[in-house]
Amino acid sequence: MLRCDSDTPSSTFFHYGKNYHPSKWAPDILSTDSFKHIAGIIGSVRAMKVMTKRKKFALVAAVLGVSLLTGCFAGVFGFWEPSVDPWNLEPLSQYFTRGQCQGSGDVRFTAAPADPADLSHIFPLGLMTGAHVTPVDHQYYYWASLDVPLDTYTVHSPADGVVVQVDFMRDDYRVIIEHSCDVFTIWIHLEELVGALAHLDGTLSSNRSAFERILISAGEIIAYDGGTAGFDFSVHDDRVILPGFVNPLSYVVEPWKVHTVDPYDYFDEPVRSRLLTKNVRQVDPLGGKLDHDVHGALMGNWFVENTNGYAGNSDITGTVAPDQQVGYWSTHLAVAPDPIDPRAIFVSLGSYDGRTAQYAIGNLNPHPALVTVESGLVKYELVGSQYIIASTDEPWFGITRTAAPDIFVRVYPQHVEGTVLFQFLDDKRLKVEVFPGLMADQVNGFTEEAKIYER
Repeated sequence: MLRCDSDTPSSTFFHYGKNYHPSKWAPDILSTDSFKHIAGIIGSVRAMKVMTKRKKFALVAAVLGVSLLTGCFAGVFGFWEPSVDPWNLEPLSQYFTRGQCQGSGDVRFTAAPADPADLSHIFPLGLMTGAHVTPVDHQYYYWASLDVPLDTYTVHSPADGVVVQVDFMRDDYRVIIEHSCDVFTIWIHLEELVGALAHLDGTLSSNRSAFERILISAGEIIAYDGGTAGFDFSVHDDRVILPGFVNPLSYVVEPWKVHTVDPYDYFDEPVRSRLLTKNVRQVDPLGGKLDHDVHGALMGNWFVENTNGYAGNSDITGTVAPDQQVGYWSTHLAVAPDPIDPRAIFVSLGSYDGRTAQYAIGNLNPHPALVTVESGLVKYELVGSQYIIASTDEPWFGITRTAAPDIFVRVYPQHVEGTVLFQFLDDKRLKVEVFPGLMADQVNGFTEEAKIYER
């Protein structure tokens, strides 16, 4: 059994370049009280608007920058239970429906958002890629094939509800469904609206919205899709405030984010089990996790001081492309686990040599969850990494449209892409500087280019 005792050698947990099969390590780790304690501690739509659907999904699928996290921090769980709101956050019922919603309490999903037979795989919450510098609040449903007509695949409402908002985002649609005053689903990158939504298809100009109350039933088709990579899906429960956000007020520009829950917790059987056959994450929470802040420690999300938290600087604009990414996300920073293999730790940077970047930490000593004011200056090398299918020892890219139950991360500490320095000024402010292209022994300390981050 793995232990997290302070005298346990770090080599017990750091196995760079070696194979990890999730089914081999997860059950033993989950049985340890120490792991449960640490996991409890660890416990964007606007970016999509400037990306085409093909570019966004290609970028998501191509992400390889991940890192290995220690065995005792693997899993990084959250529990989706009703929460007390000390922040006085605006209710989602008011934000989405202007107080017109109906019903409250639990909602059960009896239909799949898409037929699992039509899917290649489902990617979990928590991905960091491109302009998604902090872990994302949605899953990615990938279609089995790109080479099919538009109306090949159908998208369905998982439960009875009311469509309260439809947005046209340059070349596809975003749909918000109220299932009660507490529970909402959000869909992004739907190609053609049909059925009860058909009258809106083709009527909205770019970045325009329709606010109606359109009744739909569980299993009802709301869109056709095909010839594209897939769509985004997320579930938000206003009764839940994620504990891994130290300051939920930093996310008021996207208020649903702090209420994001594991979608699988809301599906009835046998729908849940059928969807899980396409799920590429094999540790709880199976749907993924996006909140990783540790109060007073490095782990989690950070924002450049005085830049409005997640909202960023309103005067920063730009487009998303592999070679140039500038926007409100440029002031974001995250130090967080990989969404498939949560032993992996990313440093995700909104500004790295004029672009966004996500790299693995080459040596998790000290572990980011343990870096505090007392740690002083901490230096990490940022290195290359790759998803690997354990059973075949072959790379997994996602874009190849295959699901696999044994995906892990292989980190290459010899492939150094740069170095990052962290130092706490106090338990709420963090000094950060990145040095692209330099190894740790080439970096002596901060320069005048360092920035201060906060939560």
